[in-house]
Amino acid sequence: MNKRNYAWLITGVLGLCSFALGVHGFEILFETMKQDRNTYDLWFSSLGLFGMDFPDSFKSPLPVTLEIARWLSPLVVLYTAIITAITVLHNQFGLFVLRFKNKHIIVSAFNMQADYLIKDLINNKHKVVVIVDPKEFKNKSTTSNRRITCIEGDIQSNSFLKKIVAHKSNAIVFINESDDRNLVETYAAYEYLKSKGKDRKHLLLTHVANDLKMAELEDIQFFKNYSAQNMNVNNCQIRTFSSKERAARVLFNEFSPDNYINISSPEDPQMHIALIGSGMLAQSVLLRFARMGHYANLKKMNITLFHEDKKMVTRLERNVKPIRQFVDLNLNQEDLDIFDWEEFEQIYKKHPFSAVYILCEDDSLSTNILNKLAKIDFSEKLNVIMSLVEPNGILTKWYDVKYLNRLIIHKFNVIEKVFTHESLFNEKLDELAKFIHSDYLNNLDEKTKNNPNKRPTQYPWDELSNENKNANREQADHIAIKARAIGDSSETLEGLRNLSDEQIEILSEMEHNRWWANKALSGHVYGPKKDDSKKIHCDMISYAELSEETKEYDRNTIRNIPELLKRKKEQEEIK
Repeated sequence: MNKRNYAWLITGVLGLCSFALGVHGFEILFETMKQDRNTYDLWFSSLGLFGMDFPDSFKSPLPVTLEIARWLSPLVVLYTAIITAITVLHNQFGLFVLRFKNKHIIVSAFNMQADYLIKDLINNKHKVVVIVDPKEFKNKSTTSNRRITCIEGDIQSNSFLKKIVAHKSNAIVFINESDDRNLVETYAAYEYLKSKGKDRKHLLLTHVANDLKMAELEDIQFFKNYSAQNMNVNNCQIRTFSSKERAARVLFNEFSPDNYINISSPEDPQMHIALIGSGMLAQSVLLRFARMGHYANLKKMNITLFHEDKKMVTRLERNVKPIRQFVDLNLNQEDLDIFDWEEFEQIYKKHPFSAVYILCEDDSLSTNILNKLAKIDFSEKLNVIMSLVEPNGILTKWYDVKYLNRLIIHKFNVIEKVFTHESLFNEKLDELAKFIHSDYLNNLDEKTKNNPNKRPTQYPWDELSNENKNANREQADHIAIKARAIGDSSETLEGLRNLSDEQIEILSEMEHNRWWANKALSGHVYGPKKDDSKKIHCDMISYAELSEETKEYDRNTIRNIPELLKRKKEQEEIK
């Protein structure tokens, strides 16, 4: 309950006390005056005090309770009137000020994710307009600031977009729980800004929780009318993002299992990990491991998935058919509320896990599973990565235990990692990916650069499809894995400068396997002749089967990494 709610509660209590004191005081007064009055007369007389209705015939001294009530009652009414007037004026003033908003950020809904994002935007000195009932925001928000304006309305309406001065905003974040609603609102705002806001650049950030759904929409050319080229003409960019896919990416970058087990040569054993969860986060993390889990042992990852949603697995295997081509997937379906830790222990004893990832979308369920894992007598220390949902929850804020029996605990809060100004607006996560793509474009000859029928990969970053952006992102993210494969975990990755021929060959095969997984899991298939339009590629075969020319291309990619990182650092120093 916020301060304003406490003020109204205290006012109400004082009003009731005043009424009760008035009833008691009038009862004593009328008895003293020998006047017979019933209960309703006493109530009516006491209520009259709130309107300062007190007969002159009543002379002092009055009963103490009545004396208090006849002064307290009008004061309660006066305070209530003042607060009501201030609230009304504040709301009207807010609407008036809204007309003069400029370079603000609009957030289309209010929920847990929006609350954390708004707080971070305010910390970065942005003005924010939230589409929400002001009373709901005051009751539920953890943030209170003059830079925030709340207003309720239909963001699909042109008149409402005009009211919130959308054409003068820097960005609109569509963050409803429904993916469909986010997309519908995005395109309504785009059509409005296309005609009203061409004098400045606008960014429409659209949250689509289900990353598989995004891939399906791209496959049926849903976004064709909103191509990057059209968006550039209209000075309005639509940028979709999946919180689960982005969280999976950050989680993998920070907690890849090769951080906990040394994998440096093809002789090393297959890596075995456990994923526990059934929601979209578990789905996205599993896909991330299939795309990125290509290590120096040159073996597929072995993943045991503990889940309770058969449809999730069926949907995943139907939409991403080649997934088992890149991971050995073992399914263990059970009710996670009664997680069977004894069965988990038996699986561990047969083939120990390199790491365990608890990916439930309920913090209490994650706690329950962690407690059960702590009962197991593991043969050695085991790293457990536990995803959390509530940014203000007990586990996120107050649980600081690093070691629990033989478990080493790593916390990962999805909302804190994804819904921030740096993540959504600065795209810090994509800096290296953008540089890799820029380097690729710079190496194209002039004829290719000026060709109106360029390949889909040959456009500037902002004009790339999500699929082609992801190809660059995954190449960038995998550099750290390659460095760890040769024993370099430093930030500078200097170890990549002095590679032996044997190391170059291993890293080249790792890169090819990663590239192959990216292509296959994005819907591409093998064919003897390359055809981008049909998603056919002739190099989707094992590294051993590649031509020497193609192998040399992969080797040069590895050899070029140190120079690439050096140029990026030099560019940052110039800035």
